[in-house]
Amino acid sequence: MKKVLAIASLLALVVLSSAKLNTVNISQYMKISKRVETIGDTIVRSSTDSMLSIVPDTLLGTIDEYGNRRTNDSIFIGSLGFSLTKIPKARELYQGAQPIFGKWAKLFVIMKIEESGADGQNSYYARKYNNLCGMRCVKVRQTTSHKCGKYNYAMYPSWYDAMVDWKIYLDIIHRKFRKKYSRDAKDEFEVVDFLYGYYNSFPKWKRDLYWLLRNYKL
Repeated sequence: MKKVLAIASLLALVVLSSAKLNTVNISQYMKISKRVETIGDTIVRSSTDSMLSIVPDTLLGTIDEYGNRRTNDSIFIGSLGFSLTKIPKARELYQGAQPIFGKWAKLFVIMKIEESGADGQNSYYARKYNNLCGMRCVKVRQTTSHKCGKYNYAMYPSWYDAMVDWKIYLDIIHRKFRKKYSRDAKDEFEVVDFLYGYYNSFPKWKRDLYWLLRNYKL
C-alpha cells in the first residue's frame, strides 16, 4: 500500500511539473509580503481597490517571462496581487509596472493617463478592449494583442497584457533611439520627443505628456 501511495505521489508531482504549475502556500506567501493579515484560511491584503483577497487556491498558476504568477483572473507581481478584470488606479498601476519597466514605469503610466484617462475615467478602448495606450494592431513585431477591434485598435485579454505589449514596444523604441544617437535616452522627455510625430503628431499630446511627467505624482 505504501508503495502504491508513493508511486501515486510521484505521478502527481510529474503532472504538476509538466503543466508548469507553481504554488505558494500561505506561510510562504506571508514571508514575501508584509502587508497582509489572515482570517481563517484566507489571506486578506489591506490595500487599495484592485488588490485581491487571496485564498490558497488562487496561488496556483503559471509564471510569465517577467517572473509574475498568473491565474485565470489574477496577476501576482512580486508581493502584490491584482485582479485582471479591473484596471488598477494610477498609483497601483505604477507599483505593478515598476518590476517590468524599471525607470520607465512612470512614462508608461503617464502614457496610459494621456491615452485612456486617469482614475475612474477610462476610455472606451480601455474598458472594452483593455487597450491602455491607444495601440493599433501590428503584424511586424511580437505582440500580446489577441485580435483587432474598430479602427484597427488592438484588443487584449487583460490590462496586464496591454502593459506587457507596451513594454515590448518601448524596448523597440529604445533600440531605435540607441541606433540613431549611439546612446540611451537619458529621461522620459527624450523618449516623448522621439515618439512625437509618429506615435502621435498633435502638439497638444506632447504638451500633455510633458505636463503630466512634471506634475502628476505617483
